[in-house]
Formats: sequence, C-alpha cells, structure tokens
Amino acid sequence: MKLTKKESIKRTEELWTWLAETGEEYRVLWPSWNHYSIPSHGGYLCDYASEKSKLESFFCGKCPYFQKFGDCTRFDSPYSGWVNAETIDERKKYAKLLLEELRQLK
Repeated sequence: MKLTKKESIKRTEELWTWLAETGEEYRVLWPSWNHYSIPSHGGYLCDYASEKSKLESFFCGKCPYFQKFGDCTRFDSPYSGWVNAETIDERKKYAKLLLEELRQLK
C-alpha cells in the first residue's frame, strides 16, 4: 500500500505519542505494529518520501519533516536526542519534542 502524506504523518504521530508516553524503543514493542506494517526505510515519513522520490540515493527532500525542519538525523534534532538518550526519561523528553514538531506538519 502506498502511503499518502496524511497517512504517513498520522502513523508517525501515533508512534511518537506512544514513545513520549512510555519512553520505550519503537522497533520492538509498539502495539500498533499489529495494525501497520513496519516501515522499510526507518519510518513512515521515510517510506512516503521514498515512494515520491525518483532518486534512490537521496529521498529526504520529499519528506514533510525534512521540508519544514531539515534533516531529522542532524546532531541537534529531537530524533538524534532520542536515539542517543540513555534513560527512559530522556527518551520521553526527546520524543515529546519530536512530537511537537510532527504536529506542525499538517
């Protein structure tokens, strides 16, 4: 199934809402993995961008997050903070920050 921009944002928000509440790591425990397929490119926004891009090597330019906030993997991004967090509280903090940005994509 091809993801629409709206659906990719919706799924991403659902995931990061859960992460902000639990502080968990999403690759394993998110209950909605039972309802949605696991993204093949790291996230639903990545999958959406990949489907929209003609360049296999760089599809971030088609990502709604990238278009508004820049590279999600830059050292000072909430996502990078979440990836590098050492505690559940830190993961919750950065997940909430990322979620605030995601809600601006609509």
